[in-house]
Amino acid sequence: ASHFDRQRMIARLVDHLQGPPSDAGGADLTAPVAGLRGVGAKRAELLEKLGVFTVEDLLYYLPRRLEDRTRFVSIGSLAAGDEAAVRGKILAVDQHRVGRGMTVIKAAIGDGTGFLYAVWFNQPWIAQQLRRGEEVDVFGRAEWKFREWQMPSPTWEPSGAGQEIGRLVPIYPATEGLTDRLVRSLVERNLDPYLPAIRDVVPADVRAEAGLPDARDAIASIHRPSGADDFDRARRALAFEELFLLQIGLLASTRDRTGAPHAGSGQLVNSLLASLPFPLTAAQQRALREIRRDLSEPLRMMRLLQGDVRSGKTLVAVPAALCAIEAGFQ
Repeated sequence: ASHFDRQRMIARLVDHLQGPPSDAGGADLTAPVAGLRGVGAKRAELLEKLGVFTVEDLLYYLPRRLEDRTRFVSIGSLAAGDEAAVRGKILAVDQHRVGRGMTVIKAAIGDGTGFLYAVWFNQPWIAQQLRRGEEVDVFGRAEWKFREWQMPSPTWEPSGAGQEIGRLVPIYPATEGLTDRLVRSLVERNLDPYLPAIRDVVPADVRAEAGLPDARDAIASIHRPSGADDFDRARRALAFEELFLLQIGLLASTRDRTGAPHAGSGQLVNSLLASLPFPLTAAQQRALREIRRDLSEPLRMMRLLQGDVRSGKTLVAVPAALCAIEAGFQ
């Protein structure tokens, strides 16, 4: 099951045992994502391609990394390959076609120390949004091309807006028609109304022992981190929660170990062992003996075969597979 599936199962279990949290404010995490602010039917289809079907899925759609967009530099101090933010005044905006089906928007930006050309491809609407004389913030990778500083496809916004530039920005996996910026906007719009409904499925004493925040704080911090340490701590907390749920699932499976015996005649195993130009080591013989004993029982076997590199684990695993084949299984 995916992380989203496990979250839904745990949420149903918690609701059954203790009821919904008292401070949830009527928020329904299982509601379809199509009903959220800024989504709609078309965007909901795109979100479903990312595995996001419900409100809870959106809150648990986690950024893959954190991008530092706080470093503003002057154009005159740029170096090739620099990823930085620049604040300057729009001096000119040019739009022209290059070849078939390619539109290039080029905005000249100056800050008193030099000139930078922000370049966008096949986004003609940007030319209508950029106005000469206005101050803007742009963020991207600087390149020295054609004897001028360029920044291809930068993120931009009005100077001082602080939405996409001038802060730490979580970067989300995206898909065609659904940009990282749009995903971030959708999460930001819907985080506050639904955050109180997040349940903490890991016991408080377990979290305290691990030194990790609860689920609600972790979700808030990973989408709105105050710093890199805050982001990493939230990511560790959510990874811990996923592993905890996995371990609970494994523990539950061990309580009902009903299985089918995989006992065969032993002819294939014995034939293989007899054909080897050397005998198995004492440790290999002991491991294989224990595995064959478990396979003969009507219980599910849960074992980990562990050994150093080139210690001969394969020569234990192959006879175990032959036991299953002899019993008519794959």
